[in-house]
Amino acid sequence: AMRELRGAYANVFFVGQNAGFSTVEDYISQIKAMIAYSGCERYVVVSFHKPNWVVPLEKMPQMEAALKAEFSRHYIALRDYLVRDGLKDAGLKPSEKDAEAVANGEVPPQLMTDGCHFTDAGYALIAAQVAQRFKKLGY
Repeated sequence: AMRELRGAYANVFFVGQNAGFSTVEDYISQIKAMIAYSGCERYVVVSFHKPNWVVPLEKMPQMEAALKAEFSRHYIALRDYLVRDGLKDAGLKPSEKDAEAVANGEVPPQLMTDGCHFTDAGYALIAAQVAQRFKKLGY
């Protein structure tokens, strides 16, 4: 897909937790390589939202800070956004399970189908965040 879309007008780099990286530095390096290969200066980077063995929940804020430092205005901290504003922006009332998840820094279950993948409302929130960021960046 990257060969076919190389040189596209703009790109979204949304690399999930199964990307095959061993450290946050490796994750950032892979994203930077994709951006370079794309040949496109118009892009956003969306971080993953579910902890994994490389970045457990307690280290998610550090990973997000490293991505913010590296990609600045191009970066969308997905987990942070969904925890903080996801339910409100989706017009959903928090359930007890949602409140528990949010208190732990996890994405509210109402936005997820299986703990990893999103509901239609979750995907709509992601699309809106990307569209807003594209506008802010003047794309």
